[in-house]
Amino acid sequence: MEKKDYSQFFGQEWARLLDSFLHSKEYKFIGQELVRQKSLKNVEITPKFSDIFRAFLECPYWKMSTLILGQDVYPNKNPNGTYVADGIAFSAKENKSVPVSLQFIHDAIDESVYNGDYAPMCTFNHDTNECTHDLKYLANSGILLVNCAYTTIVGAPGAHLTLWAPFTKFLISAINEHKDSIGVILIGTSAKSYKPLFTNKTFKILECEHPAAALYKKRKWEHNNVFKDLTDWHKKTNNIQINW
Repeated sequence: MEKKDYSQFFGQEWARLLDSFLHSKEYKFIGQELVRQKSLKNVEITPKFSDIFRAFLECPYWKMSTLILGQDVYPNKNPNGTYVADGIAFSAKENKSVPVSLQFIHDAIDESVYNGDYAPMCTFNHDTNECTHDLKYLANSGILLVNCAYTTIVGAPGAHLTLWAPFTKFLISAINEHKDSIGVILIGTSAKSYKPLFTNKTFKILECEHPAAALYKKRKWEHNNVFKDLTDWHKKTNNIQINW
């Protein structure tokens, strides 16, 4: 039987790297479970199926220099019925207002990297003639922004963390084996649980709590200066200037 070509979902290089998992029983189970849940009454899966792996398409494998691993996709919808989650962690291409977690990230970058002079890059939506909170500009620059879970049930944060764990483990192990000098930020408890998989000594591993923890406790986000430390490390080690 001819193998299915996954390059349209991931890009050729990512599809090649992930090939053995994408043709495994574990990956088949993930797909079957998503289809099963989607068929249930009053159950919605976010993001759109066509957006699930958008982060890989927007961040080519050859260009990837950074992995930012979050926890879970946004579990909510916009007033117009679109999903907040768009396949890139913390990104929200359909939103007119900035999601709270992303605002925390913007504030941390502003404070620690730009000393108050940070202006997030606008991603222009030509259909609506508005700027959006789409982080594809960071993905295009070589930052792979993904979560531990690539989907969830609308209104049920964390519902698919266990479902996607095998894929996340395989991805991390593959990057760990085939890439060198990668900067990594682990955001949140779920992301930090994968730290033992990063055994490549050339990697820079940084970690912090999830912005949602600060929101829940109504306090300032303890970001541990991860964005500044990553920026400084890339400049010194790889001669890469990150334009946040």
